[in-house]
Amino acid sequence: SKKMAELEAQQNKNHLVSLLDTIPILIWEDDINKKRTYFNNFWLEFTGVNLEDLLGDGWTKNVHPDDLIKYLTAYDNAYAEKEKFVIEYRLLHKDGKYRWILAE
Repeated sequence: SKKMAELEAQQNKNHLVSLLDTIPILIWEDDINKKRTYFNNFWLEFTGVNLEDLLGDGWTKNVHPDDLIKYLTAYDNAYAEKEKFVIEYRLLHKDGKYRWILAE
């Protein structure tokens, strides 16, 4: 039935999210407007920022100012061309120091 299929899909999504939250890799998801809709627990722990402050474009506050335009340009180009996105940039760690990140 449709209701069972929806319930199974939700359970699968919940299982996937719980797996993503345990992986020690920075993981995020965005919507079709390129606004961030999800960050895993490792991202939250790494930055020390709560989820609500990161959603949408809030996460950009943690990217080093010298890297932000380069990051956004590379992301926009990859998104438009439907190509793989790879870039190195600095992300603010909760200790107040920037750390180099490789985003793929």
